[in-house]
Amino acid sequence: MNSKKPRNRENRTRSIPAEATVTVHMLLPRSAYEEMRQLLSERRLSKADILMAGIAACSNQKVG
Repeated sequence: MNSKKPRNRENRTRSIPAEATVTVHMLLPRSAYEEMRQLLSERRLSKADILMAGIAACSNQKVG
């Protein structure tokens, strides 16, 4: 195998640079999580759309 072309597995397992990602941890009701999973499985919304809607909803809540 003298080819310089990377195999598919090598592309899929390549790590993402740390500066390109942010990890978000949040607690939410199970019903909201199940609704999110259903929207994803039905392909009605993307993960990014769901995240942005969640951030907007959290920012509109009164704290305290």
